[in-house]
Amino acid sequence: MTGFGYLIPQSVAFEENPERALGVIFDSDAIQGQDTAEGTKLTVMLGGHYWDGWEHFPSNDEAYELAMSLLRRHLHIKEEPTKYHVNLSKDCIPQYTVGYEDRLKGYAERVLYDFHGRVRVVGSQTHGVGVNDCIRGAWAMARQLRGIGWKKMETGLEKALDERYDGAWVSAPANQGLPKSKL
Repeated sequence: MTGFGYLIPQSVAFEENPERALGVIFDSDAIQGQDTAEGTKLTVMLGGHYWDGWEHFPSNDEAYELAMSLLRRHLHIKEEPTKYHVNLSKDCIPQYTVGYEDRLKGYAERVLYDFHGRVRVVGSQTHGVGVNDCIRGAWAMARQLRGIGWKKMETGLEKALDERYDGAWVSAPANQGLPKSKL
C-alpha cells in the first residue's frame, strides 16, 4: 500500500459500510521516517457523523473487531496485528453546522469592532478543519503581518467580511473546464 490512504464517501450504502467507517490512513507511508518501529501501520477511522446521537459507543474490543472487519474486506488483510491501539476521540474533527457563515461573519465583525485590527484570528474554526488548513492559515497570517501589514485594520477573517462572497454553494457540471480526454 502506498499513498496517504482513503476516505469513504457518505454516499456509500450502509450495506457496503456496515462498520460505519470514515476511512483508512496508511501511516507507514503517510508518516514515513517518523518512527523506527518495524511493520505496517494503519489508522482506521470509525464513527464521525455515523455516531451522531448515539448514547453508547462501541467498546474497545468492538471497535477493534469493526476495524479488522473493514481491513479484511477492503484491503484483504487476514493477519491479526502484532500490536494495536484503540482510541475513542469524541468530537475530534470540527464540523461546520448550518448558519456557520453567518456566525463567522458576526464574529469577524465583533473582533474588528472590539480590537480595531490589534487581534488576528486563525485556526480550525475559521480557516478549515485540517492541520494543513491551520498551517496554511498561520503562514498566510505571518506573511500579512510583515512590513506595515501589522498596522492594517484586519482580523484574519476578511473573507467572512467580503460582501462579494455570500457563502452560497455554486453547482457546476462535472466536465466544466476539463478537456474531454480527462473525463
